[in-house]
Amino acid sequence: MTETDRHDRRLLHAALIVSSAFLMATEREFLPWPALALILCAPIAAVAHEERTGGCKPLADWAGVLLGGLIGVIGGSWAIAQAVGNRFLPISVALIPPVAALIPLLTAVKLVRRQLPRDFWVLHGLGMVQTALGCVLGAEEVMVAPLALHAMLGLASLRSRLSGGAWPGWRIIFAEGTLLGAAALAAFFILPGGDVPLWNPGSTFGASRLATGYGTEIDLNHQGRLELDDEVAIEFDANDQQGRPTTVPADQKFRAVDLEIYRAGRWRGSTSTTGGRGVPMALPPLPTMTSRQNLLSFRVVSQEITTPVIADPPLFLPVPSPGRRGLVRRQLAYQQIVAAGAPRERTPLQDDVDNRFRLEDLLSSPEAMRPWGWELLESLADGAEGASRHAEGSLPLKALRETPGRPGSMPPALFEASARRLCRFFAESGQYEYTLDLERSDLSLDPVVDFLKNTRRGHCERFSSGLALTLRSVGIPARLVKGFRGCDANEEGKYVIRNHHAHSWVEALVPRYEMGGVQQRVSWDWLLLDPTPAAASVTEVKAPEGWLGAVGGWISQQQPLVAEFRNWWTDAGLGGIPNGAWPALACAAGAGALALSRSARVRTARAGREVVPRLRALAALEGIRPKASMTPVELARELGARWTADPVLAGRAADAEWLAEEHYRWTFSGAEPDADAARAVLSRLDDLEALARESSRRRRRRVL
Repeated sequence: MTETDRHDRRLLHAALIVSSAFLMATEREFLPWPALALILCAPIAAVAHEERTGGCKPLADWAGVLLGGLIGVIGGSWAIAQAVGNRFLPISVALIPPVAALIPLLTAVKLVRRQLPRDFWVLHGLGMVQTALGCVLGAEEVMVAPLALHAMLGLASLRSRLSGGAWPGWRIIFAEGTLLGAAALAAFFILPGGDVPLWNPGSTFGASRLATGYGTEIDLNHQGRLELDDEVAIEFDANDQQGRPTTVPADQKFRAVDLEIYRAGRWRGSTSTTGGRGVPMALPPLPTMTSRQNLLSFRVVSQEITTPVIADPPLFLPVPSPGRRGLVRRQLAYQQIVAAGAPRERTPLQDDVDNRFRLEDLLSSPEAMRPWGWELLESLADGAEGASRHAEGSLPLKALRETPGRPGSMPPALFEASARRLCRFFAESGQYEYTLDLERSDLSLDPVVDFLKNTRRGHCERFSSGLALTLRSVGIPARLVKGFRGCDANEEGKYVIRNHHAHSWVEALVPRYEMGGVQQRVSWDWLLLDPTPAAASVTEVKAPEGWLGAVGGWISQQQPLVAEFRNWWTDAGLGGIPNGAWPALACAAGAGALALSRSARVRTARAGREVVPRLRALAALEGIRPKASMTPVELARELGARWTADPVLAGRAADAEWLAEEHYRWTFSGAEPDADAARAVLSRLDDLEALARESSRRRRRRVL
């Protein structure tokens, strides 16, 4: 093996380890850490075996085929079981994380098998596959470091192999990698970047977690305890027209997605609506603010949120914040103008301009709910037994009973009064209880029907779903809104929205009558309705008692400092590179310099230890079984005698004895080998091993 072959093989091994580590780091959302560590140990052990034996002790072909087959059968069965168990995703999508975890194991098997010239390219392909899957499964900006390291090592190995001549040297490889990385980084910051949604592999490939937080869909089929998640999802600043910090109402709602389609216990947005995809960005600049308007500047922290979450109701759609960009992708940061004071209950209908919804989607409900909905509404109407008169408007019982073609055809004039009565019933009647323990009584029923008729206990998603489908059952168009309610103030004008602020509410489509001259004009509004009981506060997270509670309280007091440090870490610094990237670059440069300085010492110390074991490996290739009493010089002379008659090794007969003499000189003289001598010894050993393997292959072909 020549000097160039040896170096490009080592670069390939390093690239494989980096790609495997990169893939395992991105798999941490899908597999536990102990399993990831064990999987990563396989390619590391295979590379260590290859480096220690120089490829002279490969795994038998039958053993490699058997081991690879076992990994394929057992690992494939496990992967299919994992994918089938994830009922939230198609099996073809759910298979990606478990199948990706098997590739480092197969790479390890390929490394320890007998290597052919084409295997160099096969191993490079496996490394690229691991890196590509890591890019698919990972979203963190810090992942740019192993990605860049694998690219540099892989390109250096290919550069060495394709050069066709002598080893270009570490300085040339390092210089080429540095120039390539600098050019790529410069192109990233210079070229314009689009405001595309952030990649979110956890929600794309993982099962939904039963915890409070953001989501683009609602699944009511779950049972169990809903966990309160205290992680920060969004940070925002609130300023008035003059740039001074201002306050935000405690019950402020933040809209994330609109959900119109309900099927078998699941809510989602339609294909033509913004529901399920968030609200699209508007083009800057923002309109000029007035004295009764505030400016909210949002910074998304959670990776689950990939589109803007806006204060509801919005005056204008949000626009991107200037100068906010992450290391790898544009940071999701935007600004929005809102009206000062209490939020409005009604917003004009603007969806019909773009045909964003279909009326049949807003009226769809389970068939079993329609008679029940009319019976409930009649019991709440004016004049019904036990019903009290409400301030939200007149709802005469006679008008309800005279509705033609019931169920599902209520006169529009009764929409608002009916919607308010039903909302107040769910929120204040006391017949329904708020709880985070999600239960089902009759699994054969629709989850919402089961909630309304049987369990009567649930959280905000079940209350809002119950109201929305009840409204639809009596002919009132309605949809669900998923978002957040409330926020925590860190300091004046600075707020955070946590995952436990997640909330859902209802919007009903109701008419608004105005006099235009002698004729009455009708327009339509979205009426905001929140049926969740007012006593239910999902923002209350019980703090632990004792010293753990004291530590938690101290940590919560440091949140403003943490937020300030995070902003500094992501802000652009010298050369447009984020401040947080410079310490990482300095550590990487120091680690590289240390590795290069240690490589010469390690190579020098290894040369003195490897001569005799590798001479014995060469003897094994020639069919020589050395006796225990045979000295290295005697073994070298017998090898030279065998090589004299070999056409491939005829000119290298004296090299074995020279290696044995070098071993004696370093062993008995007490002198340490210098770097040049160690490099010469290792290079000659590599060349002899390559020639011996070639000679052995020729002899086997002649026998066949």
